Formats: sequence, C-alpha cells, structure tokens
Amino acid sequence: MRLIPLCFAWTCAMDTACTVPDPDTLAAHAPILSSDGTVLDTCAPARRARLACAIDGDTVDLEACGTGERVRVLGINAPEIAHDGNPAECGSDAAAVALASLEGLTVTLSFDQVCVDTYGRTLAWAWLEPDDVDDRLGPDLRLDAQAVLDDPPDAPVLLSAAFVVSGLARRYDPDWALPTRYDGPLAQAERQARTAQSGVWGSCDSPDESSR
Repeated sequence: MRLIPLCFAWTCAMDTACTVPDPDTLAAHAPILSSDGTVLDTCAPARRARLACAIDGDTVDLEACGTGERVRVLGINAPEIAHDGNPAECGSDAAAVALASLEGLTVTLSFDQVCVDTYGRTLAWAWLEPDDVDDRLGPDLRLDAQAVLDDPPDAPVLLSAAFVVSGLARRYDPDWALPTRYDGPLAQAERQARTAQSGVWGSCDSPDESSR
C-alpha cells in the first residue's frame, strides 16, 4: 500500500522537523488524499477479516456467508449477475468466479470517507497478501495490480486494482460518489485495460454504465 507522507499536529512540534507515524498508525488514523490532492478523512481504522463468500463480482460477505458483514468493494463496478428478473450482464460470470476464488482468505480492509452505502453494506478497500494472489489469481495479475500503485512485488495487493487492470470490472465512476483515494490510479488502470482489450473491454460490446 502506498502511503502518502503528511505532517500531523500530533507528531510535529513547532520547533522540530515533521516526522511521519509508523505505517500501522498512518493507515488507521491519518487523513488521506484523493488523486486531485483533496484531503479526505477515513471513516474507520483498518482491520482484518475473513472473506466468507462472494455475492457477485464486487460484493462479499465476511466471516459467515449470508449472515456475516456484507462489504461492497470500493473502486470497482463489476458486471451485474442475474437478479430481480434482470438478465446477467456480459462478463458477470468471470468477475464473480474470480472473487469467489478468494473465499476463505483473510484480507485487510481499509476505508475511505464513507463506511456504509444506501443498501447498508460496508464500503471498503480490500488488500490481499501477494502469495494469496499468486495462488488464486496468478503472479502476472499480481504484478499488474501492484504496478497500478507503483508498489513493489512484496506489497499487499489492492483487489480493486487487480480487477480493473484485468478488465474483470470497470472503475467505479467518481461522478456517482464522493472522491476516493485511488480514483487516479484506477482511472489509469482502466485506460490500460481498454487499450489491451482485456476482460469486458474485449469480450463485451459495451460495459454497462449502471451500478448498484
């Protein structure tokens, strides 16, 4: 995870140089920056949880399938599976299968400005261990996802980066929600996927513009 050095009143004295808190403290308490430099406040500290099951390509249940905490993964809009009488969108099977392949893993959740959406789901970024990504999704996708944030090979992998750069999901359009920390990198990842005709960009006529 790339952490943005900021100066904090709690670590900077008037007569000394500013020091950056350790990464755990920074991840849990620090303000964050959107891609345009806007200072955003994180709504909750980072935490670890087990991914129990995938509901679709961008939503999971934690700890217990069906009764656990439901999480909408930030930053992505996967094609919709069939629901409420509506047919499945092109690419929905690939995204749902990929997310289901991560079931049973323990992930790190980090947060942005808002922690709960209008459906009552927790909104979170999901970070995976590099070895887990290698085992479940493959080392090539791990490296592509880490490159989105300019991270080294041993860094945690942002699930949203992996799905966008591979074309498993579209970037969640910032026009639909508040700015988030990784809007800029995910926009670049989507341009890369479109150029390479990866995933939905090569196999579907036009990825759907709607989101739930």
